[in-house]
Amino acid sequence: MGKTIKSHMIRWNLMMILLVTVCISGLHMYHIYRYTVRMNQEEMATMSKQAQNSLNHMLNQLDVLQYQITESLTRSAEYEKGGSGWTREGLAFLKDAENQFQTFRRAVPFVTDIYWLDDYGKLYTTDSSVNRELFEENLSRCRLDGDAGYVLPFRPAYRTEGDNALVFSYLKNLYRINKGRGKRGILQIDMDASYMEEFLKPINRDPYCLAYIAREDGTSVWLPRQAEGEGSGEGASSALLSEGNRHWDYGLVCPLDNGWQLHIIYNNDFALKSLKDNLASLIILLLILIPLSILGVYKYSGYLTEPLQKLTERMKQLESGRLVEIRTVSRFEEIRILEQGYNSMIAEMDDMMTKMTEIKTENIHAKLLALQAQINPHFLANSFELIRSLAIQGHRNDIETIAEALAMMYRYILNDSQEKVTFEEELDYVKNYIRIQEYRFKRSIQVLYRVDFQALKCRMARLLIQPLVENAFIHGLELKEGIRWIMLTGTVREGKLYVEVKDNGIGMEPERLSLLLEDITDYARRDQVQARKPEGGGSSIGLKNINKRLYLTYGEESCLKVASKPEEGTAVSFCITAEKEEAYGGTESDCGG
Repeated sequence: MGKTIKSHMIRWNLMMILLVTVCISGLHMYHIYRYTVRMNQEEMATMSKQAQNSLNHMLNQLDVLQYQITESLTRSAEYEKGGSGWTREGLAFLKDAENQFQTFRRAVPFVTDIYWLDDYGKLYTTDSSVNRELFEENLSRCRLDGDAGYVLPFRPAYRTEGDNALVFSYLKNLYRINKGRGKRGILQIDMDASYMEEFLKPINRDPYCLAYIAREDGTSVWLPRQAEGEGSGEGASSALLSEGNRHWDYGLVCPLDNGWQLHIIYNNDFALKSLKDNLASLIILLLILIPLSILGVYKYSGYLTEPLQKLTERMKQLESGRLVEIRTVSRFEEIRILEQGYNSMIAEMDDMMTKMTEIKTENIHAKLLALQAQINPHFLANSFELIRSLAIQGHRNDIETIAEALAMMYRYILNDSQEKVTFEEELDYVKNYIRIQEYRFKRSIQVLYRVDFQALKCRMARLLIQPLVENAFIHGLELKEGIRWIMLTGTVREGKLYVEVKDNGIGMEPERLSLLLEDITDYARRDQVQARKPEGGGSSIGLKNINKRLYLTYGEESCLKVASKPEEGTAVSFCITAEKEEAYGGTESDCGG
C-alpha cells in the first residue's frame, strides 16, 4: 500500500505532538525550577532582613538599658564612697539600686535579671534567690577582652528558684567617675536566649533552611536546637551544619550591631522536590493526553483527506476530456475553494472554447460587414462615380490616387493571414480611406493625428478604427457648416493602448446618446446566435460590430466609450492591452519604451 496523506499526517502529527509536548514540558519544568529558586532567594533575603532588624533592635535596647543602669548608679553619692561595711546610707543606696534594677528589668521583656557586684564584694540584684558563690564562680570564668562583652548562652546554675532556661549575659566593667577612674565593679545583665529563637523561627521552620548566630571567628552563639539542651560551641555547630551530609547551596551573612553575625544557609532540595511533584503530575497528564491526541489526529486526518480523495477521483475523470462540474460538498473552506476552483476551471474552459469559436465567427462576420455594411454599395457607387467624373475632366493623377487607395483598402480587408495587426498598419488603412473622403468633401475637413511613436508597434484586432472615422465623416460632419475637423489619437499609458476618434460635428442629444450606448452594450453582451441578427441595422451597425469584437477579444473593460454634446462634437474611444510583436513571433504586454 502506497504512502497516503492520511498515514503521513498521522505519523508526523504524532511526532510533532510528542516533540512539542517534550519541549514545552522541559521548558515549563525549567521555568518552575528557576522561579521557585528565585522566589525562595527573595523570600530568604526578606526574612533575613527582618531577623537582622529584630536582633539589632534587641541589642540596641540592651545597649540603652546598660547606659540607663550606669547613669542611675552614678547619680548617687554612695557610688563614689562605697566601703566593705554597711552604713545607713549604704543600705539606702542598695535598696534604691535594686528598685531601679527591677524597674529596668520590667521595662525590657527579654531581660531576666540584673546583677552588680561592686569592688567591695557587695551584690546588687533583681534575683533574691541567687546563689552568691555560684554566681561569683560563674563570673570568674567569664573573661572580658575589654570593658564590655557578651557571654555565650548558658544555663545559670546560680539561680536556685525558677527554671534554668538558657540565657546569654552582657558584662560591663563600671568605673569611678571622680577618684582616678578606679574600677567600681562588674555589671551583668542576663537575657532570655529564647527571644533569639523566636526571631529565627520563621526561617528555621523550613526544613531546607538554617539560621544561626555566630561570632566573627565562626564560633556559634545560638543554634536552633540549643533550646532543647544540645549545647553550643564549634562542635555543636559543626554537628548541626553537617547533619545527614546535607549540602548547602546558598548562604547569607548579616552583621549585627554587637559584632556577631546572623548566618542563613539553605539549599535547592525544596525546588527539586517541587519539581518532582510537578513532574509526576505532568507524566500522568501526558498518559491521558497522548491517547486522546492519537484519536483526535486519526479522526481529523480522516475528515481532511476524505474530501481530497473524492476530489482526486473526480479530477481523474477530467483526463478523459469530460468537462463535468462537481458539487461542492466539503466542510473545509480550503478544500471547498479547491472544488469551487475546479468548477470555475471547467466553466472557464467551456467558455474559452465557446469564445474562441465565436471570435473566429465574428472576425469573418466583420470582414463581410466591412465589405457590405461599413463600405456599403452607396459608398462604392459614389467612389466609382467620382472616378468617372475625374476621368471625364482629365484629372488622371487624382484618378490614380483614388484607385490606389481603394486597391490598398481592399487588399488590407481581404488579407486574413493575421488576426491582429500593428496600430501602424491599421492607421495606414484609415489614411487610405481618408484620402478618398478628402476628394468627396473637397478637402474641407481637416484630419489631425496625435499618435505616440511607441503606439505604432502595438498590436490590435483589425478593422477597429476606420468605422469610427467613417461615422465622424458621415454622421458628424456632413451636415456641419464652417470649420470641420477630425482628430485621431493613439497613446500608450501604463501598459494600455488608448485610441480616440473625435470630431467637432453636430453631436447628439443626451437621449439619443443614452439609447446608442444601451444598444451597442446590449448587442455586445448577447449570445452568438442573436449577435448575427442585430435589430434595426441603422447607422450604429459599425459601432455595434466594433464593440462586440472588443468585448469578445479584450473583455468588457475595453468596450467603446462615447461622449457627445449637441453642436460641439462627438468623441469615441477604447483602450486595450498594449502588445507588441517580439522576435520569433512572441509578444510582450508593454509596447512603450
